[in-house]
Amino acid sequence: FCCSSPAIIKEKKLSVKRDLSQIGLERSKNAAERAPNNFEVLTNHGSVLLTQGYASEAVHYFERAIKKNPKPQETYLKLANAYMVGELFDQAKLLLQNYNEKHPKDVNGLILLVETLNRGQNFDEAKRVCFQLIKQDPSKEISHFIFVDLLISEGEIK
Repeated sequence: FCCSSPAIIKEKKLSVKRDLSQIGLERSKNAAERAPNNFEVLTNHGSVLLTQGYASEAVHYFERAIKKNPKPQETYLKLANAYMVGELFDQAKLLLQNYNEKHPKDVNGLILLVETLNRGQNFDEAKRVCFQLIKQDPSKEISHFIFVDLLISEGEIK
């Protein structure tokens, strides 16, 4: 690296990062194959798949993880996020509505629901949920930023 140009160094760093990502994906896949009934392994592999851009595969692993252990709330949010990334907006919306009914104090579910509705071009409902989020905790600045982002997405603010 000592005599390489900045562009070459940057490309080498990106290549190493891609290689490490691929190794992480392979290790995660191997763990899921060795322990196909382990909740943590299934959830971890779903997370790795999602970060690598494999949303539909991630959905499969999150659904399997939930069947093994339906209690951890975070897994439902990960599944909803995978639905959203995979543009399965109706599934994400339904899951998040159910989640928010069961966990009304968890603003993370509401935030993800607003994002899902926004990406699915359901702006009116996204605004309604965003107002609910602001009412629930007006001190959270993120709620206000989300609302402004929603208005920008809808074209009401330029």
